[in-house]
Amino acid sequence: MRIRKAAIAGATALAVAFSGASVATAAEAPSDQETTSSNNPETNGGSSTAGDWLNADKEADGRKIFGKEADLSSQPEWAQALYGIGIASAVVTVIGGLVGPALNFIKFGPIKF
Repeated sequence: MRIRKAAIAGATALAVAFSGASVATAAEAPSDQETTSSNNPETNGGSSTAGDWLNADKEADGRKIFGKEADLSSQPEWAQALYGIGIASAVVTVIGGLVGPALNFIKFGPIKF
């Protein structure tokens, strides 16, 4: 019985260790026809539209986002969106860290409801 459990644990460890390994392949250079067709605005997909809307081609300056003289409004929209997502996720993490243990204490603590 112990050998069986050890074999299953070993197989699981190997599967976990090698499941993240992926095969690296080189991408071929696009042909002239593919390059010209990708520049056509009619063939652009949703990601290109989102990139245009978020000013994806502009670079952000971290000192203007997180520095002493922060001016987030001068940064591209993608940087502003990521900043907002970061703040929101930090707030959710703190709330979850407080509410979860409190609910656990209420449900399983010394006072039973």
